Formats: sequence, structure tokens, C-alpha cells
Amino acid sequence: MRVRILASGSGGNLSLYESDGFVILVDAGVDPGGLASRLRSVGAEYTRPDALVVTHGHADHCAHAREYAESAGIPTYMTDSTAKVVKPNSARHVFRYTAREPFAIGPFEIRPCAVAHDVPQVALRIESDGCAAVIATDLGEVPPELHGLLVGAQLAMIESNHDLHMLEVGPYPRFLKRRVGGPRGHLSNIQCAALLRALPASVETAVLMHLSEKNNRPEIALECAAEALSDRPTTLLAAKQYDKLVFDLKPRARDEVASASEPDPAKVDAIARALAAPSGRAKSAPLPGQLALKLGG
Repeated sequence: MRVRILASGSGGNLSLYESDGFVILVDAGVDPGGLASRLRSVGAEYTRPDALVVTHGHADHCAHAREYAESAGIPTYMTDSTAKVVKPNSARHVFRYTAREPFAIGPFEIRPCAVAHDVPQVALRIESDGCAAVIATDLGEVPPELHGLLVGAQLAMIESNHDLHMLEVGPYPRFLKRRVGGPRGHLSNIQCAALLRALPASVETAVLMHLSEKNNRPEIALECAAEALSDRPTTLLAAKQYDKLVFDLKPRARDEVASASEPDPAKVDAIARALAAPSGRAKSAPLPGQLALKLGG
């Protein structure tokens, strides 16, 4: 399975998943023309995905979803809550999914997990041919269920939106700082690091996603995350807004899959304790990380 991250941040979000010649696009924060130019720049042989999955109804994730569904005629999957924001003119190419039930698109099995955000939002596990990737952005807190989503995955794309100090002293108005840093906002570098410490052994590559351009810097996020991963050989990267990152995932050996098939209860408990601890937030005002475009993201 091949994964391409083509945009990550408040300026628009876009990632692609390819298996057996079938291509799924996750989120539509970039218009179809922008997608085509990005694919050409990385030497992709296709310009039109076979399906689109939208995670939630903020413009940096869904702004062009109706265009993909109606103008391009691409089958588009979204929750009822997101559909109320996108407002497709026709249901012909629009399909609904829930945050509780896995569903299949072509060769892909997709498992959603509800996460805390100020609109209904999901993390996604995308699996095909013995490979799995998890994308989890736009969440103010990490539910213990997310660890189960990561078990057996080779690639983890996790939000590391803001540095607590930069958000506190930065240019956002107070209400926006509270929104970004609150329990229904965005993950800070510290929260991301707490999750990374409990990553399942299957995860070979971790990518820091949705970094705020005003309240974070890649080197700060990477330093925090690297400390959390210092005792394991995981490859660590940070996705900037319009970076183009490509990952070719390989199926794990049968014995490796079996050994990583069940979550470690101690690690799940560690996540819950770390993310519930008040020390993970600024004392003055809670904070989530990145707003953006009209609706924020």
C-alpha cells in the first residue's frame, strides 16, 4: 500500500492511499486542480481518485468535497454531520458512514474512531493487503480507543498542532487560544508525545501532522516527539503544509502480526493517565492548535 501526504495544515488537508491500482483520497482541503498538479509533481500516474473520504466539516478538510462529488463524480463518503456542512446538491455520489462501523471501499477496509473536536470528527485506520495506516488530526484529547486503532499499523500520522508557550504568547485572540488548546480543539506537542510513548510496536514510521504555522515550528515539534520515541527505532517526520511525503508500506510477517494483534493494557492506561493530566496544558488557558480557513481546522 502506498500513502501520499500532499497537504497538512490549516491551509488545506489532503492524503492519498493506493492499493491494487485503486486510489482513495482522505479529505478535500485542496481543489481537484491542486490535487492534479501535486500528483504530477511526485510522478503519479493518475490524477483522479476512485473515492473520497471526508473526516469532518471544517473547511480545511471539506471545502472542495462537493466539487469532487458533483463536478468530478467521485464517490464521496461522509458522516451525516459533515453532510450538513457540505450540503451536496445530489445524493447520487454521496455515501454515509458512521463513526462506529467499519466500511469497505474497493480493496480498502476503513475503520473510523470518534475523536473530540468542536464538530463531529473521526480518526481513520486505512488497511489493505496486510498494511495499515492511521491518520488522527483535529482532536483536543486522545481517546483510549485510538490505541486500538494503531495496533498492527505500520504508519501513524498524528496531530502535533501547537507548542503550548507559542500559543499562549502568540497572536490569536483569547477565545481562539481557548478553542485551539481546549479539550475539543487540537493536540499540543506534549499531548502528541504522550501518545507516541505508547505507540504499538508495529508502528515503523510516525508523521507529525497539522502543525500550526503561527503556534508551532517543525523543529520544536520534532524535538518533543523525538524524546518520546528515544527508546525505539521509529522513523519520525514532520509534515509541513505543502510537503509531499510518500510511504510504501509492506505487509508484516505473520508472527509479527500475531505478536502485535492485541493492545497492551498498560499502554492504554498510560495514554489515559497522560492525556488526562492537567500538566499537559498551559495553566492560564487551555489550548488546541490551529484554526483556519473559514471554519477552522
